[in-house]
Amino acid sequence: MNIETIYQNAEITSASVCGRHYNRVAISYDEFAFLTELTGAENPFKDYGDDFVEMDYHGEFIPLIENARNA
Repeated sequence: MNIETIYQNAEITSASVCGRHYNRVAISYDEFAFLTELTGAENPFKDYGDDFVEMDYHGEFIPLIENARNA
C-alpha cells in the first residue's frame, strides 16, 4: 500500500460549515491496519469486523499519516 494514496483517497465524513476545514475522515480497515503496523501504533480495532475506520482528521489521521511518512 502507498501512504500518499491512503492520504489522498481518505473519505471526508465531516467538514466545517464553510467546508474548508475537515473534521473526520474514514479509511478502510486494511489501510488503517497497514498504517498502524508501519508506525507501531496500537490498533484498537483489531479483530473487529468493520470495513471502515472513522477518525478525527487533525487529532488522529494526520498524526498517523505523518508518523507513517517518517517510518
